[in-house]
Amino acid sequence: MEQELTAFLTPAHDTMLTSAFGSVDSAEADGMCSFDWPSAALEQDDAPHFGVYAEPLSSAASSPSTTASLADEATTPVPSLHQMHQQQPQQQQHQAVFTQQQQQQQQQQQQQQQQQQQQASQAATPAYSSMGEDEDEDEDRDLPTIEELEATVHAHSQRSRESGLRHFAVDSSRVPTSLTDLSDQELAMIDFKILTQLMAEAGLSKSEVADVKAKRRRLKNRLSARLCSNKKREKCSELEDTNRDLLAKLRQVAQENKTLKSETNRLKEANTALTKSSAEAQREAATLRAQVNQLTQMLARAGLEQNDLEGAAFAA
Repeated sequence: MEQELTAFLTPAHDTMLTSAFGSVDSAEADGMCSFDWPSAALEQDDAPHFGVYAEPLSSAASSPSTTASLADEATTPVPSLHQMHQQQPQQQQHQAVFTQQQQQQQQQQQQQQQQQQQQASQAATPAYSSMGEDEDEDEDRDLPTIEELEATVHAHSQRSRESGLRHFAVDSSRVPTSLTDLSDQELAMIDFKILTQLMAEAGLSKSEVADVKAKRRRLKNRLSARLCSNKKREKCSELEDTNRDLLAKLRQVAQENKTLKSETNRLKEANTALTKSSAEAQREAATLRAQVNQLTQMLARAGLEQNDLEGAAFAA
């Protein structure tokens, strides 16, 4: 068996083993490898340790294909020990860069997880004073402010004949001291910070606070709807007044237009009459000129005849 293995070990295989382990004896001495192959596994055709190469080495040696493959391996260049030592620093450098990138990614993931935990803790434990404040502030942005509501109510009470919203006006001189003293009008128009303070002093539970906020929202919506309705009514009234004024002006302008049309027609008729009279006067003037010319000619002939008579009488 050892003779068959020695026959297949070419000088190239010997060089490769020597460069990798120094020598077989030294490698075995250091505990790096062991060549105690079981002879039973080499002799059995179906040895599980070697797979397709479990056939006896004697048959492999007699195979031409095996001999050709071993010859190719013998001619294949084997990297030297110096080249392997040169490649080790590059591999170590690449491995260090890869390890550094992994550490940076892990640090970033840890920072993101810490930020998410902080945000979740802040959102899970809100203060009582700010509980629901953001929601009401967003709601207050959509609705008109207290000053706008008061100004609108005051202007409407002065301009409108109806006084349907006068009971919504809040007495500014009265300062509420407890939540129970608030009326519906005051609850709808009170500042949210003051309302939060009153609820905190009253010691309401979360459900009671939600009920108060819902009631305040309903009252504000009703007040806003009433104000919008009154604004529309006032706007319609103003538009109706403007339409009436415009209709009156339109009637006045139409009457003036009618008068001007009548005057224009009268002037046209007068112009037509004057044109006719002028034409008649021109015709009469032409007739008179013709008569004058005719009379002039008759007088001229009469004068010549008289001269002839006078001359005949003088000659006689």
